Amino acid sequence: RAPKKPKVEEKPVWETSGALAEDTNTFKGKQLKWSEPPDMRKPVEKYRLYIFKDGVPLEKEPYRLRNAAYMFGRDRTVVDIPGDHPTISSQHAVLVYRLVHKKTQDDTTGVSTTKRK
Repeated sequence: RAPKKPKVEEKPVWETSGALAEDTNTFKGKQLKWSEPPDMRKPVEKYRLYIFKDGVPLEKEPYRLRNAAYMFGRDRTVVDIPGDHPTISSQHAVLVYRLVHKKTQDDTTGVSTTKRK
């Protein structure tokens, strides 16, 4: 019989695998500071966004909001709606439309149901 070889304990590998980098949200080569939520949806209704400064509209035409998300900030290469104020960061905020389930109660039967809105 052959002698048993001693078991070699595997040591942990602390090098980066790149798995997290694959999951990052990038656009035009820049890493975005937000990630899409799983319940993000395009809005059913049509919205317009007007931007004012001191009560005067800055743009002649409003932004027509028909996508599921809009990013605000100074970095014009990645944002949808730019802002130039010094207090605004490069990727300042994101407006996201999400799927909302509303619980309603039927008036005649009293049964609660969940509707998508």
